[in-house]
Amino acid sequence: MALATYADLLSAVAGWTKRSDLAGITPDLVTLANARINRDLRLSAQITAGTVATVANAQTVALPAAFLESITLDIAGKELEPVTEGAGEQAWGTETGRPVQYSVRGNTLVLWPTPDAAYTVNLTYYARFSLDAANTTNWLMTNHPGVYLYASLSECEPYLVNDQRAVTWEAKYQNERDSLKSSDQKSRFPTGARMVTR
Repeated sequence: MALATYADLLSAVAGWTKRSDLAGITPDLVTLANARINRDLRLSAQITAGTVATVANAQTVALPAAFLESITLDIAGKELEPVTEGAGEQAWGTETGRPVQYSVRGNTLVLWPTPDAAYTVNLTYYARFSLDAANTTNWLMTNHPGVYLYASLSECEPYLVNDQRAVTWEAKYQNERDSLKSSDQKSRFPTGARMVTR
């Protein structure tokens, strides 16, 4: 059976475990696996560009729903500096102006100084992979389904007490993940590519 969609993955997990009592929780296992994958991976396929608009005198703005981690943020080509909220608060207090620093709080962008007008913030960020009944496939599921399969099977471990397959599936997940990270790194920085140092 080809693994290409969420439904395929649910069927594969059921087939590989050969446990009828897991059928009701298989979607939960995939959800947990997806969360783990998003913690573990930062790939070139996840790099996304977008914008958010500030409002005058509002220090925070909602980030895109798929936002996972920032790469660069800028306003009109001037890059914003990432800082901790404590450092931003200490440096700027209640000042307003064109933002020059930022923090990320959950799914919210916090800007310093507080914007004194509407600005467009250009974002380059890692977007999370989504895989569920509403988002039935994604780049990772299409190109590297083993990552999803073994991550999902690894999440079965609490139900598979003393089952040696759990150890094997965890090892397979780690191997698939590490191989993908290595391959992605090589594609981004091919052998012989000149590295620029600052």
